Amino acid sequence: MLKLAVYAHGGLNSEDDSIKRIRVLGPCFDANGIYPLFLTWKTGPGETIADMAQDWVRKIVGEEAARSSALLDALGDAKDRAVEAAAHVFGKGIWSEMRENAERATAPGHGLNLLLANLAGLQSDLQAAGKRLELHLVGHSAGSILLGHFVRQLTIPVPALGQAALPIATTSLYAAACSSAFANQTYAAAAKAGVFELSKLWLYVLSDGNEKDDGLPTSKLAAYGKSLLYLVSRALDDVRKMPLLGMERALLSKYARDSDQWDEDQLLEVRRWQAVWPAGNPLLVTIDTPQVINTREKDHIQATHGSFDNNIAVLTETIARIRGTPLASDLEWLDY
Repeated sequence: MLKLAVYAHGGLNSEDDSIKRIRVLGPCFDANGIYPLFLTWKTGPGETIADMAQDWVRKIVGEEAARSSALLDALGDAKDRAVEAAAHVFGKGIWSEMRENAERATAPGHGLNLLLANLAGLQSDLQAAGKRLELHLVGHSAGSILLGHFVRQLTIPVPALGQAALPIATTSLYAAACSSAFANQTYAAAAKAGVFELSKLWLYVLSDGNEKDDGLPTSKLAAYGKSLLYLVSRALDDVRKMPLLGMERALLSKYARDSDQWDEDQLLEVRRWQAVWPAGNPLLVTIDTPQVINTREKDHIQATHGSFDNNIAVLTETIARIRGTPLASDLEWLDY
């Protein structure tokens, strides 16, 4: 059996930073008998948004005030709301283009389409040799959008590619930046078509408290006091207060009818998702500690939107799930 993991990175990091992560994570999978295939973004839109957010803060409060973390903390939600307003005008196009690029990757001859065709061919070759392909998906942030489009391809029958015969053993999404509506259109639709199992979909999220303590990292200041997902939800997506699959509150039944938390027109999408992936699902893993361990020496970093692939506990659990047994050896250094 060949265990193959398709790992779709998020767009928060630059391409160089993503490649650094790949160079560390690749051997971790390989040492545990898993062949890793990484998908990374050509550009770093999230990083651009963070840089833009810092610039907006300077324009909103002035250069001197922007250097004072105490003042930025005092401004709190008022400052964040101003950043959201600026992001909606100047940053929404970046996020829209990023999503459009992910969708276009499914076109004939494009990345996701070629990936599916080659995986189908690999599976056919393995079957001819009396072996089996076991496919696993892992996605961080906007990687959930790439994988959603990949999964949706499985619902389109093309006999030459044999999609229906390409089963996905497990899927693990970290801080998924896709909307509840998108999840319904892709992951849930594929499950309804019988080519994807929601019972094998793990969702890793920050607690809402950690989301609100995150802050986009720009220089030594947090230009925006909350996480990237909050900025996407409140400023960059199609509507303000878009429920995202990687936000804890979008997975809790108490907020499924809360028009103060979510755009009213999106509440039905929240409930539709919770109907197929219920609130209280044991496959939900919430990071509620303010810090996470990223080295064998028990060094800590802040639990942020970008910290999931630095989190030894999260990666250990994911790799062990794919491996089917405990790791061959403990993960040691994820402090890239």
